[in-house]
Amino acid sequence: LEPNCFYEAEQPMSNYKTTVMKVFLLKEVKQLDEAPLYLVAPFVDGKKQSIVTDFYITPKQVSFLDIGGCICFSKMNMIRHESIKEKIGVLPYNLISSVKNKYDELYSL
Repeated sequence: LEPNCFYEAEQPMSNYKTTVMKVFLLKEVKQLDEAPLYLVAPFVDGKKQSIVTDFYITPKQVSFLDIGGCICFSKMNMIRHESIKEKIGVLPYNLISSVKNKYDELYSL
């Protein structure tokens, strides 16, 4: 799996069920003697940037999206490889540094 890509993935819900939604893969987290986990941030279609931890993307910026939406850094979580279903598309090169800067701004020490 590649970072800086959008995937469809099963995400846990509060009622012990899962839902399939778009996620943005930030990085792979290696574990000793276990399969790696992947740090992902959900992508919410149609959501306008409403809080500082959102990163809004328009369909003009990302051709494989029908409508714009937000990468929601506030809802990041770790998922297993088997939760990821299929690759939707790659974040364009010109947006990668903007997304990384937003992540660093929010979560670096």
